[in-house]
Amino acid sequence: MQTNIHNGNGVWVNLGGAPLWDGKHAPIWHHLCGRMYQWTINTQGLGKPWLITEIGLFERMRPDQIAPPLFEKRLLRSYTHFAVWSAFASGHAGIPLKWCDGLTFGEMFPRGTGPFSAQVYPDLAEETKPLQELLAQVDISKLTERQSYDVIMPDGIRAPFTYCRALKSEETIVAWIFDDDFDRDQNWGVSLRTYMEGAAESKSNLSLRVTGLRQNAQYSVRWFNTWEGGFYHQLEAPLTTGTTTEIQFPLGGLSSTSKAPGEAWDGADTIFVIRRVQ
Repeated sequence: MQTNIHNGNGVWVNLGGAPLWDGKHAPIWHHLCGRMYQWTINTQGLGKPWLITEIGLFERMRPDQIAPPLFEKRLLRSYTHFAVWSAFASGHAGIPLKWCDGLTFGEMFPRGTGPFSAQVYPDLAEETKPLQELLAQVDISKLTERQSYDVIMPDGIRAPFTYCRALKSEETIVAWIFDDDFDRDQNWGVSLRTYMEGAAESKSNLSLRVTGLRQNAQYSVRWFNTWEGGFYHQLEAPLTTGTTTEIQFPLGGLSSTSKAPGEAWDGADTIFVIRRVQ
């Protein structure tokens, strides 16, 4: 099965009457990441693979028009970034392509033509590098089970706006964390994340609860940077399930990027690679 997702002023998603380039944004989780996952839930009984073929942001009607004054490069980079990782974590057959055709949803800086290459589609190429690096570390053919895990607040209640989707095998879990940080009060839709403040990037007061594991087993946990690639943290010692079938550990700092805030916006994420070691 295949479909496409477009986002922008008057195109499927236009919450609060605000175009994406006026300092607000349609919440990325609810209208991109969440939609990709929910589609798999709603159609899983059909027994067919899923593929989002294309995504896009409304920029301008014709190539000869200038972009709106507040339309920012980081909107496109972030939208592409989270589309790539949400498709992967939702168990899709592939990642979506970003519109780059010079038309209504075309990305105008630069406009690409011809077959896919890093030179023609630089944003998409940039955002697929970390995913390619991750797939070199895990055997994706064995990640046949899709899972959803709870992120837990200090009081033991499930965190309402931080999500986890995962792919699982008998020995390995690849879990994607997404934190949707937009303001839900008087400045509804305004991104709260500056990427310049350590506290804004850290979710160390939250923890991930991974269930459905083996009893009396040990699991290692490593953090993978979705923006820059590479593992950037790991637990000093494996976690043991004991007589239970679950482990729980702090989220710590989510992925950071030297490209922020100029080319990164709308939430934050990271990947956990969890392996059974005993």
